[in-house]
Amino acid sequence: MRVVSLYLKVLLWTGVPSGVVAGLVSGDLWTGLVVAVVPSAVLGTVALLLQTDLGGEQSVRVKAEPAVVRQRVLEALRALSARIETTDEVDRIAARTGMSWQSWGERITVDVHPASDGTDVRVRSAPKLTSMPYNYGSKDHRNVEYLVNAVNGDTAGRIDQADPS
Repeated sequence: MRVVSLYLKVLLWTGVPSGVVAGLVSGDLWTGLVVAVVPSAVLGTVALLLQTDLGGEQSVRVKAEPAVVRQRVLEALRALSARIETTDEVDRIAARTGMSWQSWGERITVDVHPASDGTDVRVRSAPKLTSMPYNYGSKDHRNVEYLVNAVNGDTAGRIDQADPS
């Protein structure tokens, strides 16, 4: 079903607009249909071969108190220019990043749970716009990597030099 969904998204996002334009310009319905279907099939196949999963996730155990980890997460999210949406729950922080030339933005959630020898942290980042057929450059995976480094205390030049794009 994932494959069919991908091909339909590619057809709707790229094939239909280009097919309509080609059909109107040429005055031929068959030309429009070929221009819609053939490139969409090629793009869909390339996307299947190159596509990584949408979203990233990683869990780590940090040897620090939950309050320290939460503070590190909040600082890292600010460095990523993320808008923090909720910190009401004791163990979850939710944020969103804005649109950039690389993505339509991401939803980021960080779960922080006390453990016997530190704090368990689960970081997730996924595109806001899940209807996109492609994942261009794994921005969400970079968000996860950056936040995991930040909760581990790796802030030497990283948070100040965050790439919000």
